[in-house]
Amino acid sequence: MTNTGLKKHSKPKEKSSILTPSQSLALDYMKRDSNVFITGSAGTGKSHLIRYYKQHHNKRIPILSSTGVSAVILGGRTVHSFFSLGTMDEEIYVILGRIYRNPKLLARLQGLREVIIDEVSMLSGKVFDMIDAILKDIKQNDSPFGGVQLICVGDFFQIPPIDLLKDKKTPDYAFISKSWRNAHFVSVELKEPMRQSENEFLEVLNNIRQGVCTDRDDRFLRQHLLKQGEVFEGTRLFSKKDRVRNFNMKKLDEIQAPMQEYWTEFKGEEQHIKRMKKVLPIDDVIQLKIGALVMIRVNDNKNKEYEYVNGTMAKVYDFGYDHIKLQKLDGQIVSLKKHTFQMKDGEGTVICESINFPLTVAFAITSHKSQGSTIDRCIVDLNEAWNSQMIYVALSRVSSSQGLRIIGHNRRKISSNPLVKKYYQYIEMQRKDLEKDI
Repeated sequence: MTNTGLKKHSKPKEKSSILTPSQSLALDYMKRDSNVFITGSAGTGKSHLIRYYKQHHNKRIPILSSTGVSAVILGGRTVHSFFSLGTMDEEIYVILGRIYRNPKLLARLQGLREVIIDEVSMLSGKVFDMIDAILKDIKQNDSPFGGVQLICVGDFFQIPPIDLLKDKKTPDYAFISKSWRNAHFVSVELKEPMRQSENEFLEVLNNIRQGVCTDRDDRFLRQHLLKQGEVFEGTRLFSKKDRVRNFNMKKLDEIQAPMQEYWTEFKGEEQHIKRMKKVLPIDDVIQLKIGALVMIRVNDNKNKEYEYVNGTMAKVYDFGYDHIKLQKLDGQIVSLKKHTFQMKDGEGTVICESINFPLTVAFAITSHKSQGSTIDRCIVDLNEAWNSQMIYVALSRVSSSQGLRIIGHNRRKISSNPLVKKYYQYIEMQRKDLEKDI
């Protein structure tokens, strides 16, 4: 059996009815001292596992994200702000100098024991090498990442980093970096789908995730093309903001009802507000009409029955000053109150807040703002999708094939990066050893 580098421990594996078997396996390794990479296809509960670990095992663990959107939704911080990386165009000694001149930042990094990094596929290997160098220097420890336990979460089959390697073609994936290899991550791939349940749809999505589109997959997708003249109520996913804005205004104008506006209240310094507006999942001004299609952008954390989740579709049913009544597509009426979104600095201090109803007009949204959402009914416009990762992310938002319609499908766009495929073959081999080790 391959040596995973892990210490045996006497504490039994934790089992929970809230977690799937592969989530429980991942949790068991998260509680050890080793670096862990948690991956899996869209909808396998990666974000759920993060929240579960923080709630039940380490309430104070920092949760970092590669993007501001994910950080705001998760209530966490960005990797760049936490490690004071800036724009990543500075030499390491400049970043270290900035850290050493900031006693509060220095003390926080010196005392860091473990950290969660979400959406890791969009972080470059250059970023990981920089974090590795920073922590080794500050902690005066030559162990990988200065001995700090990293719990990384994401899917390298999804959106890649924008940075490229020297060949100008290959994304600078984190797993290629020297620091990632030296850290000897224990990789656990979550297997059980929590978003979709149809076997055929799941097989098609899994193939596309790996850059494959068989004749059967192609037929399946073509069966869900939006037919000319077909009336289908659902959110359209576009790649560009201007197309979303124009489509939403057009659909709102078609509703013969008075417009109601709700202005988002911002608290914080202007510079922080400006940054927050770029990543906020809601608009500065929410314009609504009775009957307008909307998407809820938060989970229902106050109701054990979970009346809605981030991505639930509904129609505006009635207005109120401090609440809006919505009718979900299944007919259920829910009451939505205002929500406070927060942006935090590297210390975890709230530097900016926005308060408004957590919803967006959802005749159309960008693929970017659909991040982390489970959408009931969706029309995916693939005309502007330029790679397989974008196609997969868009198609995997919808919870069932009955709620899916497609525009602009072209199977020739579907391919995969051989480096990612090879890395996941290694993860699969490692999985068999991990299950034996438990």
